[in-house]
Amino acid sequence: MKAGLLNDLLTRGLDRDGKLRDPVRHPEQFKDGSPFGLIPSDWDYKTLKNVTLKVADRDHTTPIYVEEGVLMVSPLNFFGDEGIDFAACKRITQGAHNINRKKTDIQTDDIIIHRIGAGLGRVRLVTPEMPDFSILHSLAMIRPEKEKITSSYLLWALRVHRAQRQMQLGTQSIGVPDLGLDKIEQLLLPVPRSKVEQQQIAHTLNSHQDIIHAEEAKRDKLIQIKKGLMHDLLTGRVRVPVTRSEVVAV
Repeated sequence: MKAGLLNDLLTRGLDRDGKLRDPVRHPEQFKDGSPFGLIPSDWDYKTLKNVTLKVADRDHTTPIYVEEGVLMVSPLNFFGDEGIDFAACKRITQGAHNINRKKTDIQTDDIIIHRIGAGLGRVRLVTPEMPDFSILHSLAMIRPEKEKITSSYLLWALRVHRAQRQMQLGTQSIGVPDLGLDKIEQLLLPVPRSKVEQQQIAHTLNSHQDIIHAEEAKRDKLIQIKKGLMHDLLTGRVRVPVTRSEVVAV
């Protein structure tokens, strides 16, 4: 459902009533001639470079890790659809972090993209509650130009199939897939001219993501209950009462 909704919202958008536009009933609301077919008439396809202030990665030297210091986030620390496992991150010195910040001065509302290695194309939004961190060279930062595109909309626009397909086609690889910064900058994305519509689309998708997280939490709780129950029953710690009729039946 989420994948279908993502595709619909990023190709049809929302009308003034907050409903999906219908190209069959209202063809006048759409235009053709875009690289990917019909889009709403008040949308444009833009390259990522045209809606961002910065796309950058750090230098490609191997970091020197220390016991105490600033967190260094790598693709290995990405989990689920949204998460970064900061507890599992390695650390670098404050001095090394300051050097990294000359190129990748990561701040709230920036987007981190996985650009080298298996699973590339995954993206994360930098939020205010996150700790200070550097990124490994297999990640890159993207800073949206807020007058043109909201961070939350851009996050979802990079997740839609058409964007992910462009990333796969843009990789250069002899062994390890590598998506260059120039290829990232040339990604074509559908962008509503109205920032209000951008925010509505992102809000709808975020709401569905919250539902998914809640359901995952319920599932994980049930799995733990099942494990505990299996242990108790299969070790005899908890005895199952047997009725007289069951004994006779056996």
